[in-house]
Amino acid sequence: MIPYYDPKKVSPSERVREFPGEYLTLSGGKLFWKACRESVVLKKSVLISHVKSAKHECSKQKLLQNQSNERDIADALAKHDGETHVRRKQGI
Repeated sequence: MIPYYDPKKVSPSERVREFPGEYLTLSGGKLFWKACRESVVLKKSVLISHVKSAKHECSKQKLLQNQSNERDIADALAKHDGETHVRRKQGI
């Protein structure tokens, strides 16, 4: 297997800006696909190939679904909390 070498003239934060909406973040100074839960190299061709993969697309959909579920749960808890506090204030 040929090792991948990171380009010297590009920073990880530049790569994050080049791939908006793809859940690419910095973790410990290195690139990390949040949706796929894996570290990646700075080499642009590798990043482009990964973004086009079925694995990445499936992982993005799962992450979006999980975020939606978490929002629904948070909204339900906030609604319940608001209703509970109203009853306590009214002395019920």
